[in-house]
Amino acid sequence: MKDETTYLKNHKFPTEYAKMLKLGEEAFKQESTQPVIARQKAEQASKIALKLNEYDYFSRLQCTIGRTLIFLGNIKEAIAVLENNLNFIREHLSDSIECLSLTYNILGTVYINTCEYQAALETLLIARSFAYLPHLGSIYNNLGLVYTYTGDNDKALECWELGLEVTDEIQDIKTYAQIRHNMSFAYFKLGRISETIQGIEKVLELFEKNKGKQQGVSGKTRIRSLNMLGEVYRAEKKYDAALEILEQALKLAEAEHFTPICCEVLIDKAKVYFEQAEGAAGIACLLDALAHANKSGLHIQKQETLEQIISYYKKTQNLEAAFPYLEQLYQIQRKQVEELRSKNFRKIILERDKEIHLLEEKNKEIQRQNATLKQFAYIISHDLREPIRGITGFASMLNNKYAQKLDATGNEYLQFILSEAHSMNRNLARLLQYTTIEKNTDNIKELDLQEIITKIQRQYHDESLQLNISFEGETIKMQRQHAVLLLSELIDNVIQFKKEGEDCQVEIKCELKEGYHHLSVKDYGIGIAPAYHDKIFKIFNKITKHEGNTGVGLAICERIVQLYKGEISVESTLNQFSTFHIKIPV
Repeated sequence: MKDETTYLKNHKFPTEYAKMLKLGEEAFKQESTQPVIARQKAEQASKIALKLNEYDYFSRLQCTIGRTLIFLGNIKEAIAVLENNLNFIREHLSDSIECLSLTYNILGTVYINTCEYQAALETLLIARSFAYLPHLGSIYNNLGLVYTYTGDNDKALECWELGLEVTDEIQDIKTYAQIRHNMSFAYFKLGRISETIQGIEKVLELFEKNKGKQQGVSGKTRIRSLNMLGEVYRAEKKYDAALEILEQALKLAEAEHFTPICCEVLIDKAKVYFEQAEGAAGIACLLDALAHANKSGLHIQKQETLEQIISYYKKTQNLEAAFPYLEQLYQIQRKQVEELRSKNFRKIILERDKEIHLLEEKNKEIQRQNATLKQFAYIISHDLREPIRGITGFASMLNNKYAQKLDATGNEYLQFILSEAHSMNRNLARLLQYTTIEKNTDNIKELDLQEIITKIQRQYHDESLQLNISFEGETIKMQRQHAVLLLSELIDNVIQFKKEGEDCQVEIKCELKEGYHHLSVKDYGIGIAPAYHDKIFKIFNKITKHEGNTGVGLAICERIVQLYKGEISVESTLNQFSTFHIKIPV
């Protein structure tokens, strides 16, 4: 914030500005002790801040509202407030790293409270990425909590050590003490009692040393450390010492109006009494904690207290006494389930909308590609073939009228021009065929492959070619023209690469397997070397110089198969056989 005294004098609305500051500062102080009142004051101050265009102060107030909602257990609302604040910061504060760091840090604590530790970790790492020094200690403290709750105590202690370095450097005693307290808690969970006690003593020492200072150890941290000391004594079965220290912590918490901590201390007192078989005294503590939670609207503490009461009555087999508390717990858990369902439903809707958007974008891209292919096909059929026709036409005229006037070399050159022009025209025709292959789902039908193969075989009536095709298997669902073209290209490939002086033997099978049709075409020709098994499906990739081979046929086969989201591959041994395997989903 600015120099408030100077700014107040020069402000257009000094009265409203002063009121905003007063309400805001009260909200900041009361957010953990009186969260309901703090929230009301923060909301009032927020309205004034927006009116005065005090956007940075407004953002800070939104963080306070978020924290009060956490204390009240209104997690769903807390997340909404903090996410809206992030959007506000990006829109009005030019992505202020101070405001973003603070908001992400608090959002991380929300996820810690709901035990969504992966979300907490991701959010806190974003907060850390801003490297805003005044917040780093708190961020490392929260990261340590995430790691300790997920069982990675080594990483937790590493984060806390970093937090201690930062807070020591900037003299942030308050956060330093919080980290010391949390490290003590981790040591306690690990059974390292001496280190636990040392940590607690350090926090209490810091409190006494900095008592009354604005940046001193918070009363909450001091009380929580006393409460932990009570837990240590309970673990060591020093029950009198535990009750004494817990009573001290309770009085301090009540004096400071730290209601959530009052509930924690009372629950721990109850556990001490239960271990000493003083059930009535333990239940009295829990009922006191329940009263505190109900009065302040603390849902999390209320649930924990109810669970402790029910647990005790179950152990003592007093189910009748447990029943009213079971009913209350059921209502809380039912609300939580409804909120979770609502959250999951929103998540599903968002994910579905995202998928639809991606599919729409993909569809637009496919449409653009198809439009490009159609334009390319037009260029091939008109712009590129037209010059070839001209070359072929004039070369033919030259051959017819002037061939006798040319010497042998001239005629050789002329024949070369005609041959290359015809070859170029053939390649363009094949390329046009490749680019114009399309799929029309309305024309997909169940096809009898035997009938198609018979018709293809009739096309080869050259006496010098003996073509034997055998077929066995099922029908297949495709467009007829695609099936005809696919099989024709594969049979053409067999004929081109048959062994010299031998007949063409082709074995075609079609099997229905789980989820797909398996079509195989096997021949006993010259075979394909392993190095070319993938390359042969690339357009114009000719591995031999057989006459009439354009290098497009197998590329056409692959394009047809891909239209059906299928796969094509080859299995081959040189001078023995080749089998093309085609898988088309049913």
